[in-house]
Amino acid sequence: MSPALDIRVLELDDLTVVGLDGSLEGPSSGRVTDVVCGSLARDVKTIVLDCSLLESLDAEASAVLGSLAHEVQAHHGHLVMRQPSDQARVVLDLTGTSAVIEFGD
Repeated sequence: MSPALDIRVLELDDLTVVGLDGSLEGPSSGRVTDVVCGSLARDVKTIVLDCSLLESLDAEASAVLGSLAHEVQAHHGHLVMRQPSDQARVVLDLTGTSAVIEFGD
């Protein structure tokens, strides 16, 4: 059994910070989609995925993040990934997601 994904959400005016803790895999990526879409419904312009506690990321979840980045951009916003691990960066690069998502400190 893979590690669970815990999600913490901090909503501030036009910014949402989504803390990801554990393992982000295809089946759990729907929960991230729900949070991001909820933020877009509130007209949030910047969504930060805090990956400092993210242990792993699979290719299916990476593809979902790429789709979410396009959705946020369609709403004139920014999806920013903060502190992804080296392993996560490799997956993001291999799936092409790193070309559509922004990275921040």
